[in-house]
Amino acid sequence: MARFQDTLRRLAIFDGGFVEARFGLDGLDYVQRNTGPGLRLVVSSRSDPLLPLHRYRLAGQVAEIRASDLAFSTADTEAVLAQHGVTLSAGALECLTRRTEGWAAGVRLAALSLDTHPDPDQFARELAAEDSALTRYRSKRSSTPSRPKVRDPLRRGGPPSPPA
Repeated sequence: MARFQDTLRRLAIFDGGFVEARFGLDGLDYVQRNTGPGLRLVVSSRSDPLLPLHRYRLAGQVAEIRASDLAFSTADTEAVLAQHGVTLSAGALECLTRRTEGWAAGVRLAALSLDTHPDPDQFARELAAEDSALTRYRSKRSSTPSRPKVRDPLRRGGPPSPPA
């Protein structure tokens, strides 16, 4: 038994909002407070879970990784574009990075489009316009839940069923 207690275990929850809505977070808070140093609780969520994060911060028990920590910098965006053979002016590069908010998938989608566009700088400026395909994709993707056939098996932890 002592060997198990000395082993570091991780409990990862990838949709804190779902857990919060379905099961409540009192149990997770209890686990966090009572398991000791052998368990690391990892919660991923689009918004802060309703856990007492202030208490965990004060006790030095939480490490937070925010969207801004994961966002691509202008240099990162430039490196992705370079992998696609695309070069932008400094202004267009800054505009693209700002518009995608450093979102890795957004930068990648833009790179795929820029790769075939005759005027990449112009395309980047158009992409930065308020109403762009990227903006519509992001807002639709973040506001529309996945189809139940895809979403429900993910919530249960298994692969989706093959198409009928």
